[in-house]
Amino acid sequence: MRVKTPDGQTTMRNYSLSDMPGQPHFRISVKREMPPEANTPQGYVSNLLHDAVEPGHTLQIAPPCGEFFLDVTEKHERPLVLLAAGVGITPIMSILLSALEAFPKREILVVHAVLNEDVQPFRKTVNELARQHANLRAYYRYSEGGSPSDNVSVGFVTAEYLEGLLSSRDADYYFCGPQPFMVSIYHELLKWGIPASQMHFEFFGPRQELERAA
Repeated sequence: MRVKTPDGQTTMRNYSLSDMPGQPHFRISVKREMPPEANTPQGYVSNLLHDAVEPGHTLQIAPPCGEFFLDVTEKHERPLVLLAAGVGITPIMSILLSALEAFPKREILVVHAVLNEDVQPFRKTVNELARQHANLRAYYRYSEGGSPSDNVSVGFVTAEYLEGLLSSRDADYYFCGPQPFMVSIYHELLKWGIPASQMHFEFFGPRQELERAA
């Protein structure tokens, strides 16, 4: 997406689509970026989208692109494991919606790691999808505490935590989130012997940073 800044320049931002392909629209889900400190500027584009863009406005966008998507032509019996941290849930939502339509009987596991329930996007949507689809299980991991329940726990997403949720390590894994999360998941899957063909991810940065030992 390209937008004009107050000084007359233009700036671009890349956003993941959060709805399944084939819709008569493109949907993005943008977190409002507030300044981390008093003397730090807030995120210009995210706040513009929240405060100024309304239905009927025209935006400059490029066609969707990228390699992080679910190929629904590949028919596997393996479980589908979708791992997200923070706003990494946005592309995972697109994959989840595609999977539920294409594979109504395939086992699907969603794990979303966030600070707490108050800042968790799509919680209600995922819960409703889990109620509607018997093949979907959803679990939430809060690093800043919360009220534990059947699908909510406190802590980080570790290999031991995932092991307790999986019916089998032999699964197709899709994961997206901040760099520490990505590095940890990537190396744990390597330790499990998961082949590259069963690991799919969207990493914002040089691949060498992901492959570097955690």
